[in-house]
Amino acid sequence: ESLDALGKYNIKAEVINTKDHGVPQNRGRIYFVGILRSFDDGSFTWPEPVQRPSIEVFLEPRKAKPSERDVPPSDCATAHSNVQSALEEIRTIGCNPFEEPFIVDIDSSPDRMKFFLDVTPCLTCARSRGHWVTNRGRRLTKDEMMRLQGMNPSEFKVVVPEAQLGKQIGNA
Repeated sequence: ESLDALGKYNIKAEVINTKDHGVPQNRGRIYFVGILRSFDDGSFTWPEPVQRPSIEVFLEPRKAKPSERDVPPSDCATAHSNVQSALEEIRTIGCNPFEEPFIVDIDSSPDRMKFFLDVTPCLTCARSRGHWVTNRGRRLTKDEMMRLQGMNPSEFKVVVPEAQLGKQIGNA
């Protein structure tokens, strides 16, 4: 509104989700483009969606097929309960959570827990420990989280504790 009020710019806004633009992460963000009216020839267009690769491309190779035992420990009550609920729901829809890469937001409250097939929920500072990968029986690693944020882990010198690194990745 501030730029529009100047009367010098044509302002366009669009919510763009990374899952529609080549990255298997549900991360919608609003983008603003201001084009000086004297230069605007009307040719600007938002990028068209592109096919995204499987999340498997971003994950470390699977060492073994997980089982019912590969869930968060019961002393991590919310995470344990959320994974159990997700596994049950996934089976209900006719899928095998140990074969297919469902990604579960296990640190949310149980009523807000969600999961996606082949797409991770948004990586955030609050979810810095990593979402659960059902066909790995574990959380996302920090390297996997970095790749999902467009970073090459081998190009970073990590000088903070792992918990802080997860928060930094979520804020990227």
